[in-house]
Amino acid sequence: MSAFYHFHWAREEHADSLVLMTTLAGFVQQDFMEIVDRDLISGNPYPEALIVIVPADAASELKNALTTMIGTQALLRLPDDTAIVLATFDNRGQIAVGASDTLQGKLKLESEDFSSIVRAGTLHLVTSREAVLKAPPGHHFVHPRRKHSRAFLRTANALIHCRKAGSLPYSRPQKSHREQSCSTRAKQSAGFSH
Repeated sequence: MSAFYHFHWAREEHADSLVLMTTLAGFVQQDFMEIVDRDLISGNPYPEALIVIVPADAASELKNALTTMIGTQALLRLPDDTAIVLATFDNRGQIAVGASDTLQGKLKLESEDFSSIVRAGTLHLVTSREAVLKAPPGHHFVHPRRKHSRAFLRTANALIHCRKAGSLPYSRPQKSHREQSCSTRAKQSAGFSH
């Protein structure tokens, strides 16, 4: 199983970007190559950019490995004009890109782009794991405290893959006008939104 969680992200007036994210400090070149290759043979067109998001303490190792892979085109089979960007996150979850971290091509990412990337990753995780259960019209769910809800998050479904779940702390809402609670019981792991 790969250490990378990957998904597509698109912004207005741009093509899709392939995003690879890991919370692990170790880097396995074969995992990385396999994700890129599988994405290409799955019918997706070449991405406009490859964005790799890693812990800050793993950045130098990964930057060296990516630079080597770019130099050896047989390892990273992407066109020369595909932007390859290495972004890092610190222990508070702040994602940033340094001036020298665009390893190939041109792509400028702003802080709102990172927020959008994290939202896209969270949406991919929730939809691919069928983690949100919505009530049909005219129905609702009843919280154990007798509060009612139109939907709930099946956290067990969302957290079943550790490499994907590692990205969730970066997607938590900063402020919410809606109350959110989560049942942490092992057999009934479900979050409720009112």
